[in-house]
Amino acid sequence: MEQQGGWVWNMEGLGSNGQIRPAAAPYGATKCALRYFTTAMVKELKGTPVKVGYLSPGIVVTDLLVPPPAQRGKSWERSKRILNILADRVETVTPFLVEGMLAARKSGTAVRWLTDGRIRWRFVKSLFVRRDLFTSLGY
Repeated sequence: MEQQGGWVWNMEGLGSNGQIRPAAAPYGATKCALRYFTTAMVKELKGTPVKVGYLSPGIVVTDLLVPPPAQRGKSWERSKRILNILADRVETVTPFLVEGMLAARKSGTAVRWLTDGRIRWRFVKSLFVRRDLFTSLGY
């Protein structure tokens, strides 16, 4: 790669920004470390044909996000209300990330789906439009 160049894309996630969440210590610690690693690699590879970037899908509905049926109680129902506003399906987010990767030219590029503007818009829109990401997926 050092001779012909290329990209390394690292996936941000919960903990990348240093926020601490209960019950997510191992996952959050690895994402925080990955952020540091990516930032360091951008600097270390400056002037080479190797570029490094960040991918941030936001909140995506996967089996990692949804608790097993035996653990779904009132707290899950509360979480679902927020997740129906902020989360997205894999097939919604993936094309956006791929387009961002293909368009990137500069090392250190961040391709982020769930931006602050999108979050604000989603909360405003939720006053008028209800989303249900979980029923159709069998959750």
